[in-house]
Amino acid sequence: MQLPQTIGEYELLEHLGSGAFGSTYRARVRGAHGFKQEVAVKILHSERVSSDPEAVLAFADEARILARFEHSNIVQVWQFEKLHHDFLGEIHALVMEHVEGVPLDKAARHHRIATGQPPAAQRSVEHPSRGC
Repeated sequence: MQLPQTIGEYELLEHLGSGAFGSTYRARVRGAHGFKQEVAVKILHSERVSSDPEAVLAFADEARILARFEHSNIVQVWQFEKLHHDFLGEIHALVMEHVEGVPLDKAARHHRIATGQPPAAQRSVEHPSRGC
């Protein structure tokens, strides 16, 4: 998908990564009187939906489970939506807090290369913007 692209009220700005269920994007949502906020939007792959009828239910379960957590090391889930796109059709999206930083897989790989130790040996680091 070429960016920027608007899906629903979300302007997709940057592709952050892809996994088994979908792709995650840094996005901007705009509101009344100049309000705007950056969020992360995870979009369920349409191939998953067509090949696995249970995929939407599993994606919704992921949203429900993540929304129950409130911890400084876990992004907040704000919304699970069904959006419409003129070309792509119906899209299921999980809208989350966007946190700047290095993706966990890259940080773990860097740590393993630098120290020769598995990442679990590294102590937990609190998210700096949350005052912990």
